[in-house]
Amino acid sequence: MMQPPTIRPNYAGVIKSNGTMSLYLDSNVNAKIIGVVVDKTNLVAVNITPNYLTVGQNIITVTLNTLPQGLTPNNVIYQTIMIIQYNNQTFTITIPTYYIP
Repeated sequence: MMQPPTIRPNYAGVIKSNGTMSLYLDSNVNAKIIGVVVDKTNLVAVNITPNYLTVGQNIITVTLNTLPQGLTPNNVIYQTIMIIQYNNQTFTITIPTYYIP
């Protein structure tokens, strides 16, 4: 079985009150991003720019399906799940994420 690619947050992601999210990741592969969801919330990506990871540092901007409401600012870590496709296989990456209004 193929080992998953090495992709890690180089620091936490940030959910913003305007309904966008910034994710910061280091990657050792070129891979397509096929989805982003914030665990235990109703926040799902409707647009991902760029919709791929490249080798090295990546800054991904996600437009969410709704404005974040009911999230606790600053001190609660939410888990953002990024779904990627690499070599015809699907992997998930969990990114610690903060809400900063």
